[in-house]
Amino acid sequence: MKSKLYLGLLFLAIFLPELLHAQLSTRHYISPIHSRAANQVEDHYVYLSTPSETPFTVTIQTGNGVVFATTTISKGNPVRISIGNSQPSPMFIDRSELNTVVNNKGLLLSASAPFYVSFRVQSSNQAGYLTSKGSLALGTQFRLGSLPNNGEQNLRNFYASVYAVEDNTQVNFSDYNTGVVFTTATGTDVSDQLTVTLNAGETYTVSGYSDVPANQDGFIGALVTASKPITVNTGNALGGLASNGQDFAIDQIVPIEVLGTEYIAIEGGGDATAEKPIVVATQNNTQVFLNGAATPARTLNAGDYFLIDNSNYTGGGHRNMYIKTSLPVYVYQALAGTTNNTTPGMNFLPPLSCLLLREVDLIADVDRIGSTFYEGKILAVTTTGSTISTTPGATSVSIEQVQGNSNWETFVISGLSGNVQISSTGPLSVGLFGFNNNAGFGGYYSGFGFDGQESEVKVCEGEAPVNILERIPGSPQSGGIWTPAFASGTDVFDPAVDTPGTYNYFLNNDCAPIDIEVAISFTPSPRVGVIDDIVLCDDAGRDGQESFDLNIAIDQAFDGQDPAVFEVSFFSTQADAENNINALSLPYRNTQPNETLYARVTTSENFSCFEIQTFQISVSRPIAHAGNNTVITCEDNRIFLDGSASTSSPEITYLWTTTDGFILNAETTTTPEINQPGTYTLTVTNTLTGCTDSDSITVTSDFGFNPEGEPSDLSQCDDASDGDDTNGKGIFNLRQNDADLLTGTTYNSASISYYASADDAQNEVNPLPDLFSNTQNPQTIYSRFNATNPACFSIKAFELNVNPLPPKTDTQLVQCDLDTDSSTDGFTHFNLNEAVAELTGGDLTFTVSFYESAANLSANNPIPTPENYRNTSAFNQELIAVASSPAGCSRQNTLRLEVQSTTATLPQLEPQYACDEGVYFQDERYGFFDLEAVKSTYYDNLDVAFYQSREDAALEINPIAEPVFRSNDTTIFARIEANNQCQGVDEIPLRIDPSSRFRDVSIYRFCEGNGALIFTHSDAENLFEVYLISDSGEENLVQRSGSVYITEEGKYKLISIINYTNPDRFCTTELEFEIIRSYPPEIEEVTIEPEGNLNRVTAQATTPGEFEYELGENSGFQDSPEFKNVGPGNYLLSIRDKNGCGSVSQLVSVLGFPQYFTPNNDGYNDTWNITGVSEDLGTINIQIFNRFGKLLKALSSRSDGWDGTFNGTPLPSDSYWYQASFEDGTVKKGHFVLKR
Repeated sequence: MKSKLYLGLLFLAIFLPELLHAQLSTRHYISPIHSRAANQVEDHYVYLSTPSETPFTVTIQTGNGVVFATTTISKGNPVRISIGNSQPSPMFIDRSELNTVVNNKGLLLSASAPFYVSFRVQSSNQAGYLTSKGSLALGTQFRLGSLPNNGEQNLRNFYASVYAVEDNTQVNFSDYNTGVVFTTATGTDVSDQLTVTLNAGETYTVSGYSDVPANQDGFIGALVTASKPITVNTGNALGGLASNGQDFAIDQIVPIEVLGTEYIAIEGGGDATAEKPIVVATQNNTQVFLNGAATPARTLNAGDYFLIDNSNYTGGGHRNMYIKTSLPVYVYQALAGTTNNTTPGMNFLPPLSCLLLREVDLIADVDRIGSTFYEGKILAVTTTGSTISTTPGATSVSIEQVQGNSNWETFVISGLSGNVQISSTGPLSVGLFGFNNNAGFGGYYSGFGFDGQESEVKVCEGEAPVNILERIPGSPQSGGIWTPAFASGTDVFDPAVDTPGTYNYFLNNDCAPIDIEVAISFTPSPRVGVIDDIVLCDDAGRDGQESFDLNIAIDQAFDGQDPAVFEVSFFSTQADAENNINALSLPYRNTQPNETLYARVTTSENFSCFEIQTFQISVSRPIAHAGNNTVITCEDNRIFLDGSASTSSPEITYLWTTTDGFILNAETTTTPEINQPGTYTLTVTNTLTGCTDSDSITVTSDFGFNPEGEPSDLSQCDDASDGDDTNGKGIFNLRQNDADLLTGTTYNSASISYYASADDAQNEVNPLPDLFSNTQNPQTIYSRFNATNPACFSIKAFELNVNPLPPKTDTQLVQCDLDTDSSTDGFTHFNLNEAVAELTGGDLTFTVSFYESAANLSANNPIPTPENYRNTSAFNQELIAVASSPAGCSRQNTLRLEVQSTTATLPQLEPQYACDEGVYFQDERYGFFDLEAVKSTYYDNLDVAFYQSREDAALEINPIAEPVFRSNDTTIFARIEANNQCQGVDEIPLRIDPSSRFRDVSIYRFCEGNGALIFTHSDAENLFEVYLISDSGEENLVQRSGSVYITEEGKYKLISIINYTNPDRFCTTELEFEIIRSYPPEIEEVTIEPEGNLNRVTAQATTPGEFEYELGENSGFQDSPEFKNVGPGNYLLSIRDKNGCGSVSQLVSVLGFPQYFTPNNDGYNDTWNITGVSEDLGTINIQIFNRFGKLLKALSSRSDGWDGTFNGTPLPSDSYWYQASFEDGTVKKGHFVLKR
């Protein structure tokens, strides 16, 4: 059976017991924080606010009771108190205080009335935020959370701190990764659990730095238990999910009993790396469902965590995620303010509850920490259809439905500043979220509290009488009615008298009626599952003692029984187990190599119900013995290592490895064969226990023969030593490699010889002479290095390479005498680089240098600008051309220069014309010239190239490559050759004819009856042609004139024709466009549809066109004809054409039928009546009935409304029905709620 919560009676009541809404509390206990990077901690504060109209005093004390500050707050008058500006401070502890009981840290804030507390810290690159959970933070069992830290590890850490409120409080940290290393004042602590005893006001803080891999996420899900109530802070200072960028991720959490199974996370502003919820399980076999999925996304055991991928967020304006679990969990949300990963943070999320407050009054300084401003946002969760309002108002509100739970929706409210009050018509959970470019912060201001639910209570048979309410999560308020009643007549169930079964508990309180069905059953007799014997491997001390955490034994002892109902304890004797005394502290360190332990399983409610089981613990370690150092004769000799002295049994395996991790043997071999010196490690493993031992041996040689040198490849240029400098052969001195091969040894060249094959080198036959002429190119040569002992030698290979010379070729360049001063003096300019291709054989890797003389060659004085060289000897001159390869091989050739006088007179060309192709409103004029047509017309059968300057034409550089040349008015030059004979250079003028330019407009819009397009030429010889384009694309000529006038709708092509004479030619320009006419709007219909408390109004226009719509004078126009969230009232509906072609308006009446009213004479909702009735509707007659159909009141819409009485007597809270009759005969029926 499900619990029944009457939402209709759920309203804001700040005077509810603190258990229900404990964040609004009279006492707040906040434990301190430790930042690994103290320089990242700057100014930090507590912010205090209250909804109480009456001012009251808040006292702030440190843990030792010393008053830090006092202040007065009231509704609308929050206060900010500075706590410090560095670490250490009352809220930040140094490393010297870690793992130490301190009494002057942490804060106790108290007052006579309830108030909110948030703690905030900031620096130039960081910000953090923690909301106090008030009295609800007190508990005895917690699971910790923080961000998994990856990437940057010099600043990041995790931390957790506790604050005791009673003397002699024993606190235990356990169930975390065994590799976790805690930082202490003087070093580190690797304990598997931490236990400390605190008095009231004392705090205890632990931290681990993230350069230890296990510390990156090994403390997430750690269990904190206490013998008396404590509060807990947890998180990172600093931390972050991304590889770089970190910030404070801190919050105060609540004990396990306050958790729930349904949560909604609202995505922040980070990227997919930074935005991920973290679920921490409190019980085994906890299933996690996302967004209403039927299949769990993950199943967790107690202490496990699930980092949910960002892809599970859904939504449009913003995104959210619905998380539902089979058992209560903690949900920590990793989020960020921006996508640059510099603003990560962590929110501790509250579970969904129908008993949440409906107002937070107020959140102080949503956009500030101290004097630093941030962009502040509100993250809110409320029931679907509820209306949220803020004071002051927001500039942006994004609303999203929740996939998988249609009963709730989420809000992201932006554009807020200063102090903000937020309220909702439904249950409300509110979080604050702030960020700038460098830092971010966030936390939930409300949302934690008791929520009624169905409950199952198990009672041990034979147990003493039990107060059932104390067994129900949240301990509901007493004073209700049990059905059937217990024999005691109270909330006490007596197993000896009362029978198990289903009972109903009903309490009609001021917040909401609690209607809980409680299934009471007798706990079956506890049982102890079969516990496997535990064997641990002995450590390096080999003392036979180890620390046993017994986690596996605990799980096996439970044997599937509910850890919330049963407890497991361990004892060293049967008597201690039976009497439940001298329980062993965990982890347990054995005193004997083999011991018997006793496991006792007891019901949590009654220790008299138990069962005992025994199991063995032992410590074991195999022995590895790698033998003695072995001497070998040389590196290639093979020997056997000997590990036979190690432990030997069927379950033992052996593994020999080298220092670089290479495995030498099969698992059963103790004597592997080797042929290299080095260090070898033998690892012996007991496959039954997993215990291992290792031993190493170093193998060395008996002399210094260890040739490390490597021969070098030998290269040289081809030469004519054999009469041919092109055959790839040369003479090599092989002894050039002796020095490399002898590196690091005491040997000389007599120990080295060279061979043409590996077989010859291996067998020492056919050695090569020192001066060797290669027989192929390239060729591999093998060196053999002999040690003093002939049995030891080393063979290594290298290459011989003969690099080719550039080609042998003398070449000639012939140039026209094109200088403007004289065309017959024999002097002109050459581009010597034209000869490079022939001098190099086309090999682009070769380079060529030119010299005027042998003296310049000797002095390495090449011609500096070969691309523009003027000959120094008239008509004929010889130059030296040296071509070089990348390998440094060069050849010298002769380059002959010849100058020829111009031999022909060529025609002078007329200007070439092209139409202007320029763009409208741009000054540039250009056209396209067909140079191929010029060539075929004027230079048929001639070798012609075009250039943009006479100089380029003379040197034959930078020719115009495009056959169609884009240019403005200019002159180009044609260089003409015939049969390699220079003919000269012509000038060709290029001229641009003006043409029409149109604006690039594809659509012209005109109102009905107005507008036309007119195009006119100033010269009578020029024309326009207008074509009407049909839907099939056919073009029909409709006008041809020097001036055209276009008014009708349609698609057109306009062609402008400009005629020229001398010579005859013309230029055309085309433009395609469409004319569209707009018509004034007419209103055909207006529909009004209720949506919850509000309405949706839709307008429909009859005429075609592009319109925009406005509902409410000066409220602003929109493209959509649909208006949502419209409240009751009279509105002016306006529709106007976007092109200014008219508008229309109509008065629209939106009626409101309130869903509830509260006749308590407070001036708000004291009567019920229809709202939004215009004069046009006349009078509406209303009849009101109770649920049995009895007429209670008849009234009109013009009256003051119904005050909730019948014959002067106030009627009770209930649902009532109405019937509204309109003057046109329309009748509307419905119901509403009267609340008292």
